Amino acid sequence: MTDEFRIAAVSYRALHLKYCALEKELAAAQADAERYRWLRARPAGDCTAPRIEVNAWTCNVNDDGVGDSVNEGDVLAGDALDAAIDKAMLGREKNK
Repeated sequence: MTDEFRIAAVSYRALHLKYCALEKELAAAQADAERYRWLRARPAGDCTAPRIEVNAWTCNVNDDGVGDSVNEGDVLAGDALDAAIDKAMLGREKNK
């Protein structure tokens, strides 16, 4: 076996391992996306599966530094759900 062939074989194995890892990562991301699409698009009154609702909660901190969760009331779906998630993620990034 020549040095060039040995180098090529090692490179191929490394690329193959990276490819397999990326393939698993993609499959996980696709499963997450499918779950989210199902949750986002679920029409009201659909009784073919258990009902799952998403509500926005905020944490109000009083003068003593004690937090209290407050339900903002509305069940979120569709564009409103996207906007609430985007807002929460943006807020988390700002607080890092």
